[in-house]
Formats: sequence, structure tokens, C-alpha cells
Amino acid sequence: MTIEKYIKNNAYKLSWRTSIAPNIPFKTLELIGNSFADDIPDTYVVAVGDATLFGKGTRGFAFSGYSLFFSNDGKEKFKIDFHEITAAEFIPCGKRRHDNMYMLDDIVRIYCRNGDTYDVGECLIGFDCGEFESFINGIVSLIDDGVEPLCTRQIVSVSDMSDCTKTAYVKTLCNYAYLNNSYIDPDSYSAIQNIIVRLELNAEVRNELRDYMQSIENKVKTGYLIKLIADSTDFGSFEVVRFALVQDVLYLHNLLKHDDAWQNDGFVGSMINAFGITPEQVDLLIEACRLNYKVTHSDNNLISMQSDYDALQKQAIRQNVPLISLYCAGSAYSIDTYFSIFGGRNKKQLSIDKQRELMLQEIIKNNQKTVNHLVEDMNEISEQLISELQKSMVANEKIKQLAALLGRLKAGATNTVDKVERTERLTLLNSIPQSLDQRKIKVSLNKDYYDIIQKSYVSKSGVLTLRENLSMEELTKLYRFLSDIGYPMNKR
Repeated sequence: MTIEKYIKNNAYKLSWRTSIAPNIPFKTLELIGNSFADDIPDTYVVAVGDATLFGKGTRGFAFSGYSLFFSNDGKEKFKIDFHEITAAEFIPCGKRRHDNMYMLDDIVRIYCRNGDTYDVGECLIGFDCGEFESFINGIVSLIDDGVEPLCTRQIVSVSDMSDCTKTAYVKTLCNYAYLNNSYIDPDSYSAIQNIIVRLELNAEVRNELRDYMQSIENKVKTGYLIKLIADSTDFGSFEVVRFALVQDVLYLHNLLKHDDAWQNDGFVGSMINAFGITPEQVDLLIEACRLNYKVTHSDNNLISMQSDYDALQKQAIRQNVPLISLYCAGSAYSIDTYFSIFGGRNKKQLSIDKQRELMLQEIIKNNQKTVNHLVEDMNEISEQLISELQKSMVANEKIKQLAALLGRLKAGATNTVDKVERTERLTLLNSIPQSLDQRKIKVSLNKDYYDIIQKSYVSKSGVLTLRENLSMEELTKLYRFLSDIGYPMNKR
């Protein structure tokens, strides 16, 4: 057992107030980072205990896989590496009590190999001191048995998991897409290819999945795939992947059966039963899909959406849904992109508009990769079709199957190209100001520039307001014109 796994499996014993990765609220990570755990990145924190009354995060403790961080008073902060610790001791103050929750004058002391001692009492207000003693001594025992302390990233998306896990994950989605027909329709094929891009699968795995997606005859039982996923992931990763997979199934459900409630979908019901997911948690995943779609498909004010995401996070914590599973599935952008926009300690120092532009560029890049994969698949199917035609005994049925598949791939590629154009349009709209200051525009303009302004903006109460439904060509010309005259961009 690793120290990180030991912490995850046992930290809950300290108190119900302990937060354990990957379910540590972003706000908590930000607060402790600004107080006593600034030496460790947010994504490497394994467990946190906030000892303040109103959750201010100024006093408490945090664990990585390598160290303990704590502050007793919100002013002085300490860091102790696990390999330096020899023992922890809890000395009750002597008053009659029914439990070991911290009381004034209790002593909780950590002893180190170099002779230093640390009293960690007041950072444990609201926590069980006896369990803390046992917890630290358990870490010491692991190190004495030869376990090396190791600090690894705790927020791990599905894309960071093994090829075995990711392959079974995508095949499960293919099984769902096969339900309605004996083949995967163009929209589902394109969507699954987009997921393959997001999961960063290599060429060898993509070839295996291409064969799997060509014919329903290659299909294996979903129960076997779920067991394969469970067997190939550790405890923490499985918590993420089970919710992420159900969310991606819901994403496909919305694509294929938009008007049908998920409660009527037998595949979804079987999945949530197999993974032990409650109907309330499913509703939360659907809300995450809705917000992810909203942020990537319309020109929304992202700052105003932060409250929606904050509410989603609080609900996820109450329902024990790993926060990362809400952002690594059913979306077209990565968890790192999410952090740059809605989370992390530096979000107030960043330009929201600029971050959204970067997000849209990432979506464009991923969709372009999807098109490349679809073209590779079409080339492969074309070669198979030519091979069948060249055989002396022409297998008519096989030719029909390959021709139909080629048509679906072409339709899928067309759909993805449309997504690229839509996202490029959003990128331009994100940069172009919705209104213009006429005083800044009253410069010497040639006729071409004047025509661009007239076609792009309409005057309302003395304000030039961007017209709706401008074409891509018109938006591109407007963007170039405003850039040429040095007009400030991203003024919403």
C-alpha cells in the first residue's frame, strides 16, 4: 500500500470535516494554499482538515503523499516530511470526556529523527486526536516497512489512465451506440472519435478501436468491459472513471435520444446499478453536461456562469461525486483548461475573455484531430473496399457494409467540420466588441472600412451595437479591420 492510498483510506476517521482527493473543494484548496500549504500545488493535495469555525482555511492541516502541512494559529505555518517523523503522541488534558476530540490543554506532539518536536494541537480543533495519533504512526510504520513517500498528482483525468482502462472505456461507449442499430451512426461515431482525441489514445489503440467500431460482430459484453475497467484502476482512479463513463454515456444518450428521459434508458439504468450511482448523482452529471455544452456552444458571459459552477461543486461534494469527473467527460476541453477559467488560485489575475479564447482554440484543435482520425478511418475502409472489389469472388454483402460505413464516416467528418466552424465563430465573437465607442471610430476611414462598420454594427441610441447572424466572412473582415486600426478587443 502506498502512503497516498493509506491517507485516502483512513483520513475520514479523523472527522467528517476531512476532505479527501479527488473531492476537495476548489475553494478549500485556494484558502489553505494562501494560508499554510503554499508549498504544494492544489492538484497534489491528498487530504485536508479545516479547523476554523466558518471554513476560512487559516488554521488546519493538509497531507500530500510526502509531507504534513499545518498551522495552529493562521500565522505560523509548518511542513514536516514523513520520513523525518519517528512517532506521534496524544496526551489528553485529564478532563472527563466521551471522545478524543481536541480540547484546550490537550497535547498532540510529533517527534522527529533530528530531535525536533512539533505540537499540532489547535490545528485539530474539531478532529479526533486519538485517531490522528494512530494515523501518523500508521504512516511511520509504512515507511519503516520500506514504503517510500511519493507525491503524485491527485486530480487524474481519464486521459491519464492506462491504455487498458481507456480502451475498455471507449468500447463501452461503442456498445451503447450499437443499441439502436447494428452499426454506429455518424453523430455517435464523430462524438466517440472526439472522446478518443480527448483521451489521447495512441495509433495502435486507435486501430484496435477502429476495428471494434466497424462491425457489431466485434462487440464484447459490457459487463466484461466494466470488470476490466475496475481491475485496471486503483481505488481513487476508479472513483473518477465510473462517474466519467456514466457521464459520457449520458452525453451520447442526449445525442441519440434527446427527448427521452434517462430513466427510460435500460443501458443507463444497468450502468448506474453496476457502478453504485444514485439517481440524484445522475441528475448532477446531466447538469454538468448542460453547463459544459452551454460554455462551449454559445456566447455566454463566463464570469456570470461561475455561480452555476460553484453551485454544481457544492452539490457534488454533498453527493460524493468526484469533482474532476464533472470536467473530464461530456466536454470538449481538459481539466487544466477548466482550472484556468473557473478554478485555481490565480483566477482573479487572469483575463476571463482571454482564457475563453484559449479554451475555444483547444476545442478547435481537438475537433481538427477528430477530422484527421476520421480521414484515417475513411482511407482504411477505402483500402478494404478496393481489396474486396479486386477479389475474384466478390462478396457483395461485405462491399455493401464497407460502402455504408464509408458513408457514415464521411457524414461524421462533415459534422465535425461544422463543429470547427462553429467554434471558430465563437472565438471571433469572443474577441470582437459587442459595441463600439463612436468617438474612437470617428477617424479617417476609407470607403471599404466604412462599409464594414455599416454592415457589422447598427446604431441604437447613439451606440454602435454588433448585428446578429453575421457570416464567418463578415466576422473575419471585422476582426481584421478592428485589429488594423488598433481598436481594443475583448471589451464586452
